[in-house]
Amino acid sequence: TARIIKKEFPQIEPVEYVYSTYTETPALLKYHQLEVDALLFTGKTPYTLAGKFIKPTVPWEFVPRSGSSLMRILLYAKLWTDYDISNISFDTYNQDLLHEAYQEIDIPIEQLRIFIAEEEKLSDNYQTHICDFHKKNYFGGHVSCCITALQGVYDELRACSVPCLLLEPTANIIRETLYKLQLKHLVKVSQQSQLVAI
Repeated sequence: TARIIKKEFPQIEPVEYVYSTYTETPALLKYHQLEVDALLFTGKTPYTLAGKFIKPTVPWEFVPRSGSSLMRILLYAKLWTDYDISNISFDTYNQDLLHEAYQEIDIPIEQLRIFIAEEEKLSDNYQTHICDFHKKNYFGGHVSCCITALQGVYDELRACSVPCLLLEPTANIIRETLYKLQLKHLVKVSQQSQLVAI
């Protein structure tokens, strides 16, 4: 994200707020939201959690889950690893999007043996729940690897020697989200600067 901002959005001065787990997001934003003109979340999970506790005072946007990001990681797995990409456990993606991505790369749905973590309401143990889901599938011999969009889950799985890949957004998705966030900010500035005659 920082590379794209530097290259294509020189008018944006990025400020990074780093957390070790998504549950820290609300506490982090409580003190820092007023320091910026807009907030870009790395994913839907921290965005949703922050929205439960904090009212946005600046435009908010999150980098969405996309089919292109999914196809990129599947292509990477096929070309650069020994993982069987028709035999994987996933989180943060729903079945329809997964099936669509596999159809796009010509792998019939009938050949798939994929496991998808159920999306449940965010809680303090959400990350643990997702880690346990992937570990159960891998150590039970059901999948060749795990694909996650959650950095904390990825780190824990790697620490437990579970083969996994981190699903990251493509440059194009980040670019589109930045344009959207920039537009939201411009609309807010425009509304605040309008004169009202009474």
